[in-house]
Amino acid sequence: MISLNAEGHLFISGLLNILFLVFVYYVLGMNPFQGSSFFLLIITFFIFSLLPDIDHPLSKISGIFYLCVIGLFLISLLSLFNRFNFFDLLKMIAAVGLFLIHQGYALNSPDHRRFPHTFKFGIVSCLILFLLVNSWIVTTVGAISFASHIWADKYMYETFLKVKKRKDYQVEVTSWIANEKRIPTQFQAIIVRETEKAFLFRANYPFQSDVWIPKSQINYIYELNN
Repeated sequence: MISLNAEGHLFISGLLNILFLVFVYYVLGMNPFQGSSFFLLIITFFIFSLLPDIDHPLSKISGIFYLCVIGLFLISLLSLFNRFNFFDLLKMIAAVGLFLIHQGYALNSPDHRRFPHTFKFGIVSCLILFLLVNSWIVTTVGAISFASHIWADKYMYETFLKVKKRKDYQVEVTSWIANEKRIPTQFQAIIVRETEKAFLFRANYPFQSDVWIPKSQINYIYELNN
């Protein structure tokens, strides 16, 4: 098991959106690619497929966010040099503020699932999108893209765990991470997800909870009932 990267999320979202657009074109008899709609669909698909990862500072969508705020700052600064404008100064302050807020909020950790990884955030984002573009087709593409990310991050693994044989593991972690997570140093669990640097365990004894453990903080892990 590996955590989906940006390309994986875009692939799944792309498949679902193709099905939706085919339905719109052939069943509803509407052309979703008229005029500038094509570019709006592509931009919406790309941004909303990755949007939940805005709570991780090293994600691709955070990189795009940084480019946008840095671009806003530089453009406003150049404009300010040419001619003083109070609104340019406000835009520079806003750009710095947004950058600092994101840095303070985002978590550089596999366990970065925060408010952006919720359907509430998705609903708010889609409402804002609809107010900006006034298109139910573009907004639906945004909703499909966002929902596919949430499903792939969580529910896809939940579905797979229900149909595949679960393997129980005995795990021992360092005392440091045990104190940090407030868990015992030894426990039994199944592996729900794996990233390059961490495991997501679903512990069943002596406590029951999902917990991310960095691989560097695991003393040993072996399968039970071989």
